[in-house]
Amino acid sequence: MNSWTEAVIDMTQNANQYDLLKFWYRDPIETAKWLLRQTYNSQNLVFSPERSFTNGIREYGEMYTGDWWWNEQDKLTTGASLVPFIFLSDSTYLTAYIGDKKIWSVYMTIGNLSSVVRMKPTTHSVVMIAVLPEKAKYSAQSDISRQKQAIWDHWIVHEVLKVVLQPLFDYSRNRDPNDTHPSLYFHTLCGGGNWHQCFVRIGAWLADYPEHMALQSLHANSCPWCEVPALKFGDYPSVFPHRDHQVYMCLFYNEDSTQRVAQLTEWGIRMTTDNVLWRL
Repeated sequence: MNSWTEAVIDMTQNANQYDLLKFWYRDPIETAKWLLRQTYNSQNLVFSPERSFTNGIREYGEMYTGDWWWNEQDKLTTGASLVPFIFLSDSTYLTAYIGDKKIWSVYMTIGNLSSVVRMKPTTHSVVMIAVLPEKAKYSAQSDISRQKQAIWDHWIVHEVLKVVLQPLFDYSRNRDPNDTHPSLYFHTLCGGGNWHQCFVRIGAWLADYPEHMALQSLHANSCPWCEVPALKFGDYPSVFPHRDHQVYMCLFYNEDSTQRVAQLTEWGIRMTTDNVLWRL
């Protein structure tokens, strides 16, 4: 298992936080390599998509039985392996019944393992890779101070995520000077003794509703999946498009501030900071 790395974020611009913010994380690429080379998982690793049928009816179960894996696999070269990263995060109390100490931990696993195997505690297939800073207490602050601190809390989380997820953007690991559309991949020896060229994709991020609001930079009462207004929640069928993070990123950096603020606000996007998850 790869070791923890200490990182520091400069918080001197925040009037309520003069100290440097320290946190620890693991490289998600090295974590994936560790999961792939475990011999006790070698019989349960899948490197290609499958279609399962029963009585002529297609069945969906594991991630590799879905259309998403087939679509992503078609984009890769012959012989390449897809490794979907699955992230999980949850804010958890460290004390029971008394106290308010909490920890916001981030875990990861890979979709190449079946859900039956990776969710067994004895296989150690879900690995903690980071601890995100918890938001500050607002009880002794004015409404204006609370709003400013809430903006800082949101900014801090995404600055930490930029550091944690930076290895997913490090194309220098396999930089081809002739490649105009680089894609992150790595070579590793799996538990079965075979070498694989593994291409990284974000397959899922499992979190509860409040965390998805923070992770996706959305205002409260927004839908994390589509652009439906809050007053239209529950309408069926939904005619609103799914959220397009590429569009949000382009608008966020649009020089016409009036246009981008109005459009992003209409879609429920917070304008506090750019979102690293939009680039994945």
